[in-house]
Amino acid sequence: AYFGTFQMVNSLIYNIRNEAPYAAPKKILVIGDSFNWALSSYLAVGVQQINVLHNASFDGSIRTYIQKTNPDYVVVCYNDAEFYSEYTEKAFDFQ
Repeated sequence: AYFGTFQMVNSLIYNIRNEAPYAAPKKILVIGDSFNWALSSYLAVGVQQINVLHNASFDGSIRTYIQKTNPDYVVVCYNDAEFYSEYTEKAFDFQ
């Protein structure tokens, strides 16, 4: 186990905490579709905290979530193969 904890808050938000002594004291928020899960696992090896938001069904305000969690970095990651056919305009609304 490379990570100290892996916690699923609900079906749309995942938290990965890396308690290894070499992990950078940074917090990254990754927003996107299921394509972001592989990227998040990769990034989690080097930083202390990764929050993953699957926004295809997220009905809250992403902007408010960013303000609340105060990440050091925000990464938006999508598999663009079915980008326009799968997601609605509401899924891209960062208001």
